[in-house]
Amino acid sequence: MRALEQNLLATPLDVCESSQVSWRPHLIVIGRAEIESTALGVALYEHDEAVLAKVFAEGIDWALEGVHPLHGALYAGRGEVVRRLIAMGSPIDDSAYAIAQHHHAGLLAVLPPRPELVASIRAKSDPYALAWAIVERDVDTVRRLLNSGTSPNEPTLISHGMGERRPLHYAARRADIGMMTILLDAGADPNGLTPEGRSTLRLIAENEIIDDVLRRSAEKLLESRGAAMVPPLQGLCERWTYRLGWKLGSVSP
Repeated sequence: MRALEQNLLATPLDVCESSQVSWRPHLIVIGRAEIESTALGVALYEHDEAVLAKVFAEGIDWALEGVHPLHGALYAGRGEVVRRLIAMGSPIDDSAYAIAQHHHAGLLAVLPPRPELVASIRAKSDPYALAWAIVERDVDTVRRLLNSGTSPNEPTLISHGMGERRPLHYAARRADIGMMTILLDAGADPNGLTPEGRSTLRLIAENEIIDDVLRRSAEKLLESRGAAMVPPLQGLCERWTYRLGWKLGSVSP
């Protein structure tokens, strides 16, 4: 048994080969911010009329697309497209209301009424501004908001179908070492969990967008601040994958 274990430890590439199969998202680019989406979501944001005509003629596989087409239309401020997507059966998540409130407030009237949710989003204007500044990599605004008392640990809703995330989670989306350091120095909890129970270290280890060198640097930063892997690494494959700085293979779009 010990000889077999040593052999496995000596050949991690064979054991973990499947972990390197990656799903690559399409991106909506707003200023310096990059928002994960689908090809259709990006097309609706970019006003691709040919794609729009085809979608309205043929329909949408909502199980495949999820909220991304709706989010793309909301980011673009396209009220009539939003109406038609909803009429076609688009799912509507809480993030849709956050996008409308902070980018095109008039579109709140197009979405089904949810006054309590909208009031909650409006009450979090500073935490939202902090989260969006992190996504846009606006260091000056991040420092200003933190210095004025905005919490580095307040969960905030932005978009792309996610539940509320903490500021450090948003910085981890691009493994932005500088931004992560600013937040950690300001008191961000390195072990704050997402609503799904995932730690920042786990989010980085599963990240589909960043390269392996950047991923490992971000992991080392978090480890130096006492971050834990939640859920913990499972099995030989995940342990080797993490040790080599590769992406863990359990993430889905």
